Amino acid sequence: MKSPFLAIALVVMGAVGSAANADVVHNTVDAFDIINASQGKKTNDAGTALVPIVDANRNRVENMFDGSLTTAFSLGLGDTPGNGGSLVLTIKPTTNVIASGSLVEWTNLNSGHQESATVSLGVDGGSWEEIGTLKNTQPGNVASFSNLLQPYALLSLGSAVNTVHTTFVLTVLSGNFNSLRFQDTSPYLLNGTTKDRDGFDIANLSVTSVPEPTALALAGAALLVLGAARRFKA
Repeated sequence: MKSPFLAIALVVMGAVGSAANADVVHNTVDAFDIINASQGKKTNDAGTALVPIVDANRNRVENMFDGSLTTAFSLGLGDTPGNGGSLVLTIKPTTNVIASGSLVEWTNLNSGHQESATVSLGVDGGSWEEIGTLKNTQPGNVASFSNLLQPYALLSLGSAVNTVHTTFVLTVLSGNFNSLRFQDTSPYLLNGTTKDRDGFDIANLSVTSVPEPTALALAGAALLVLGAARRFKA
């Protein structure tokens, strides 16, 4: 006769085992439950006024997931510098939590264009915790980042793609977050010096999630039951 403890352990592990071990990569539009883009504007060719972003290779969220480095989604500039467009993404399934992510920003490091965006983690598109700021082509023509003094996540620079594209990496340290927000904070002037600028440009975006900790706890409980079953059988 099979041990009832063993039967219970097998049922529980069968229910959560695959979920507890499977990372989910979100690098397509369909991999997200919600994508909410509130695109800002760009400076005109003369650098004297803000106008809508109409270029197809800059105003479609699908550009972030097409595998090309010659298309992007531009967050866009705000009516005041530092308060630009935003992008909110919630992963699918929403019961998973974000573990890491990577982003390729499209700015020629020798262009002198100063582009930046804040990064925040949240739950179901709200309860935001700002993690830090991504900065490209800052003074000295370099890419950089800044982390806030809180325990949730770290930003870093990834491997260099080329002199035009920069990779930024997000590593989540704690918290059960299923949403990610980027908001443009790029500076600009309308005095003819910042011409045809459209803010922080996301060429590629990928997010990795894992099952929420409760699922992992269930898997751990299943292992404990399995151990008890073995001792009972012995």
